[in-house]
Amino acid sequence: KRVLATGRYESVTVTAWSTFASTCMMGIFALAMSASDTLTEFFCSDCYNGVWYIPSSAIPALIFFIVMTSCAAFGMITWANRYASSTLVIGYSVIQPMASAILIMLLIIMGVEMNCAEAENGERCLVEPDKYTAIGALGVMIGLVVIIRTEPKDVNATFQNKESCNDKQQVE
Repeated sequence: KRVLATGRYESVTVTAWSTFASTCMMGIFALAMSASDTLTEFFCSDCYNGVWYIPSSAIPALIFFIVMTSCAAFGMITWANRYASSTLVIGYSVIQPMASAILIMLLIIMGVEMNCAEAENGERCLVEPDKYTAIGALGVMIGLVVIIRTEPKDVNATFQNKESCNDKQQVE
């Protein structure tokens, strides 16, 4: 938000650079993980066919997930960088994993997908979130309460102040 407040960069530029930086970090981690048997075993103990193996039945879902959620997330973050406060923008990063866990639970409860604990070998299934996921969700909820409580009361006044500061800097 401070970079945007200077007026030198548009929100799409800031979002693109942050996405590029996170892509580089994820690439480094992926290469390190695939090069180390210890890390692979720790993070993916059920990767029997190799860490880069993707079942052919998962490819359409993977393409949808990569294209649609990446585009949607990029668009929302770009919009949020421009119009929302910094505390709300950072809130997205903690809400997304919790929303995924809730969606998995709903798919299992509604019978759309089978729980892997009940599935037979080779059947398509979802792994039901465990107690550690619930503990993590509690931490996320506490964090969201903190974010909401620290949110500025008048976001528009905050942006107007930033814009008037930018105008003063440009005049000088």
